Amino acid sequence: MGAVNGMYNAPLFGAPENRTKWFIDYLKDMTNEQVAAIITKFLNDNPERWHEPLNLLSYLAIEHAYNKAHSSRER
Repeated sequence: MGAVNGMYNAPLFGAPENRTKWFIDYLKDMTNEQVAAIITKFLNDNPERWHEPLNLLSYLAIEHAYNKAHSSRER
């Protein structure tokens, strides 16, 4: 959750809000358990990436879930 908290606070350290808004909006009503489930599923589905940094994998997991959720809404 530390990586997720860091991403939430990125605008405080100069990250453009227009680049982080999707992330904050997507996760705003989720519990820690739900976010952990997203990350866990991504890791289980991509064991070949386990050597990569967890902060990167956490971001990619959330981005993947976001894209999947939004592509299914457009169908």
